[in-house]
Amino acid sequence: MKDNISEDQVFEDYQNGLAEDFELQGATIRRKPVELHTATVEVSLKLTYDLLKELRQAADQEGIPYQTLIVWVLQDYVHRSSLEPRVRKIEERLAQLEARMNGEVY
Repeated sequence: MKDNISEDQVFEDYQNGLAEDFELQGATIRRKPVELHTATVEVSLKLTYDLLKELRQAADQEGIPYQTLIVWVLQDYVHRSSLEPRVRKIEERLAQLEARMNGEVY
């Protein structure tokens, strides 16, 4: 049932299908399987003009392409948002342990 297959599985199946050898002008071309964690996928974003202008200016100041800056900002957001709850939990646990060591009730 194709309806129950995840988007990642569909992409992986597609990429693995491309891994087969094929003939091109008498030469055998061998494709390597694509590692999903390193693959890039083209997407389309709609940004306000002002936001795009700010991103381009920031990228120019850093000397990098603005698309690269957008990727960095998105990666930072995803990693920070997934780490914050864990860091908060660790900090709370450390505070509890410190309080116990100092004889305080927490």
